[in-house]
Amino acid sequence: MKGNLKLQTYCFNQPFQPYKKQELANAFFQDPVITFTLQGMSLNSSWAPVGVKAAHVDVEDVPCCATTMSMFSCLQDPSNGIVRDGGWLVQCPYDEVDNYPVTDELRNMLLNHDCQNYKLIAEADRKEFLFRLFKHLCLGGQWCQYEDNIKPYIHTAKILYKDIVRVQKEPSTKELIIASIVLKVVARGNDGMAYFPHNPENEQNFAYLIVDPINRQITTVVHHYGGMFQC
Repeated sequence: MKGNLKLQTYCFNQPFQPYKKQELANAFFQDPVITFTLQGMSLNSSWAPVGVKAAHVDVEDVPCCATTMSMFSCLQDPSNGIVRDGGWLVQCPYDEVDNYPVTDELRNMLLNHDCQNYKLIAEADRKEFLFRLFKHLCLGGQWCQYEDNIKPYIHTAKILYKDIVRVQKEPSTKELIIASIVLKVVARGNDGMAYFPHNPENEQNFAYLIVDPINRQITTVVHHYGGMFQC
C-alpha cells in the first residue's frame, strides 16, 4: 500500500449534524479549494489534484463505535486455527477469492464466506471502521508482500485508527466514545464515472471522510489498488 495510500485533513466552518452527511459530502467535493488540493491517483499512477467538481457523491454510513481492540481477540486465539502461538499465521492451500490470493487462514476468514472461521467475527463488527481498516491492511496493495504474523496488521490498524478518529469521554458515564463520523464515499463526475476513488468496484479502491464535528475537521483516507511498485 506504500505510495498508494494518502491522508489529508481539511477544516470547515459550519456546524455539522449527522443527518446532513449527504449535504456535507456534496459541499466538500464541489468546493474549489478541494478541487485543486485534494489528491487523487491519476491515470499514469501518480498523485495529482482531482481537478473537477463532483456531480454526485455516493455516501455510505460506516459504523465507528469500537474503543478497544477486543474484536480481534478471537483471531489471536490459537484454538481457532487462524494463528499458532506467538501470532504466526496458519498457512492453507493456495486459492483466489475475488481475485485476491489466499495463502493463510487469516485471509481465508476475511474473504471466504464458506470458511468455517468466517463467523468468528460478527457481521456487525465486520462493518465497523476499525475492522475495515484491518481488512484493508491485510489485503494490501497489488505488489504486497504479506506478513507471516497477525500482530503487525493489528498494531498498524490500531495506530491508524487512533490517529484519524476522535475519542472523548461521555460526560454522564465517563466512558470513552467515538465522536467522529465516518463516511465511505465515491465522487463521480458529470459522466457518472468515479474519480475518487477510481474503480470503486475493487474493495481496495476506497475513500473515507472522517468527520470531526467538534474540531470541524475532515480527514480523507483514500487508497488506489495497483500503480507503481514502491520500495
